[in-house]
Amino acid sequence: MTKMASSSRVFLADAELVQVLETLDSDLSDISDCDDAVYIPEDSSDSEVEENDSMPLTIESPVEPLTSVLPLIFVIAVTALKQGYEDWLRHRADNEVNCSLVTVIRKGIVQDIKAKDVRVGDLVRIVSDAEVPCDLVLLSSSDRDGRCYVTTANLDGETNLKTLVCPRLLRNFSEPEQLARLKAQIECEQPTPDLYNFYGKIELLHNKVSTYANLQNGHCDSVFENTKSSPLGTEHLLLRGARLKNTEFVIGCAVYTGQETKLALNSKLTSNKFSTVEKMRNFDHVFEQENRRNIARRRR
Repeated sequence: MTKMASSSRVFLADAELVQVLETLDSDLSDISDCDDAVYIPEDSSDSEVEENDSMPLTIESPVEPLTSVLPLIFVIAVTALKQGYEDWLRHRADNEVNCSLVTVIRKGIVQDIKAKDVRVGDLVRIVSDAEVPCDLVLLSSSDRDGRCYVTTANLDGETNLKTLVCPRLLRNFSEPEQLARLKAQIECEQPTPDLYNFYGKIELLHNKVSTYANLQNGHCDSVFENTKSSPLGTEHLLLRGARLKNTEFVIGCAVYTGQETKLALNSKLTSNKFSTVEKMRNFDHVFEQENRRNIARRRR
């Protein structure tokens, strides 16, 4: 009985082993039939590995170029429209100022011309609450003391009234006819943007003695005797952009017009200011770009 029990156990063990082997064979056959299986040969050469490493890597961005370009185009278009509208407003305001009528006295004749046609040497008449069209030397005022009052809020932002006076030699000339017959000469400095400094001189010419030809200047000069002169300063200068107040009218001689006025000289564009860090960064960027160009030339 003992021998028969041991032989049956051995037989059962052999049967279980056969079943396990059959299961492994079926699993292996399933793996070999699978399409996703990757077969890597053991004798792969190093050249194939190098070729795989040298293949370019392409990355597909989830963002399309159109989604980046459209917002940029929108921002640029809106900025361009805004700048264009502001330029048009400035152009219209300049036309209104340049085409405004100004009363001048030329050769004893009182006439109205456009502000852009005023020339140096013209006698300009300014009435109360009117804006000065150019830089004028004050010659006459409706005030008995030869004074006038102006505001320079458009120039320096100050709203208080400033007092200007006529030159000492011209305080008795209050009528346009008297100024039309006046023979005088004004000497002043070259145009400068400084609003608070002005130096000049006015001379009254009497009794012309003779006239001679000046070959250097190409015109005739006259010699006068008994001339009287008076210095000119900032208290005698009516600046363009100032507005006449509390005075019926004044008459002045144009000395600076157009782009030579102090207002125009202060309205010019100034250069941009850069910090030291920005200057160093710009220099480094230029130096880096030059190095890249040199390396590219050497490779060629």
